[in-house]
Amino acid sequence: MFYSKTTNGFYDPEINITIPADAVEITSDEHAALMAAQATGKVIESDSNSYPIAVTTTPVPVPLPDQARAALDVVTGSRGQIIRCVAAGVAVPIEWTDYVFALRSIANGTDATSTNLPVTPAFVPNT
Repeated sequence: MFYSKTTNGFYDPEINITIPADAVEITSDEHAALMAAQATGKVIESDSNSYPIAVTTTPVPVPLPDQARAALDVVTGSRGQIIRCVAAGVAVPIEWTDYVFALRSIANGTDATSTNLPVTPAFVPNT
């Protein structure tokens, strides 16, 4: 059995006609151990010598539904600030655009690392 770092794949010379030039030979037992590790959630990568190893990855936390719901509620509530700026013909402060962007990232799941909602910026005074 062979393993290729560039393709991150295994090659059996009895099945595969072409084997990448960077492939390293491994034993059947090593291959079986790697497949067993992968079945438990580990990821197969290559070490510094191009040999396959099974590594544990840190999963990206998914935002809690309550957290996403809270972020969406705050986004909805913050629209008043944005509308006041537009109605007054003034630029929306960057703090508010950053704030709304951060809230939306939490609400739609693209920011799965935040555990707290961002701090609300100062309210825009009526003009």
